[in-house]
Amino acid sequence: MAKILIIDDEENICTLLCEVFSERKHAVVTAQDGVKGLELAKTNPPDVVVLDIDMPGLDGYEVCKRLRANPATHRIPVLMLTGKTDLPDAMKGLATGADDYITKPFDVEEVAWRVEVLLTR
Repeated sequence: MAKILIIDDEENICTLLCEVFSERKHAVVTAQDGVKGLELAKTNPPDVVVLDIDMPGLDGYEVCKRLRANPATHRIPVLMLTGKTDLPDAMKGLATGADDYITKPFDVEEVAWRVEVLLTR
């Protein structure tokens, strides 16, 4: 069983992903803004982070940069799950340290599969 941290300001996305990962016997923690997400990642590091970009407070790019800059969280795999569909946005996400990038709308099975791949690395 892995611990997955979902950082997304859209409650319906958090609820859907919680259901999907809980069915796969993973523990899921959610945060609806970047500040809270960083706090959770530092105090109780997850095995993987699913991260939105457009959020109040800190955006996903900054959250990812801070995760990578902190020795306690720098190795946590990050999957960006976002409505930003342009190639420059994806390139920026990967350049800030994300391990993978999926755009919304998304297929839940693909997200679950990609998280499983990140967990096996």
